[in-house]
Amino acid sequence: MVRIMKPSCKLSGENGNIYNLGAIVLIALRRAPRTEERCDDCWHRFACWTDNEKCLLVNEFAGKMLKCHSYEEALTLMQEYVEVE
Repeated sequence: MVRIMKPSCKLSGENGNIYNLGAIVLIALRRAPRTEERCDDCWHRFACWTDNEKCLLVNEFAGKMLKCHSYEEALTLMQEYVEVE
């Protein structure tokens, strides 16, 4: 089993608009090291995998972010993908 650390992302002190925070998380995910392996014990794919240089983890997060129904739900989602500072 591969254990991958979530990328770190500083959100404190930023504009609290949820779309701004989501964009900051997306940047952190795009800059994170890539691996072809996936974490076997979690559904959220912390081990980023790629398909023709396209980061599927970034697309997965963005799709889920757009489906969030509240500010709190979106923040919880962000914490699943990155270590929030």
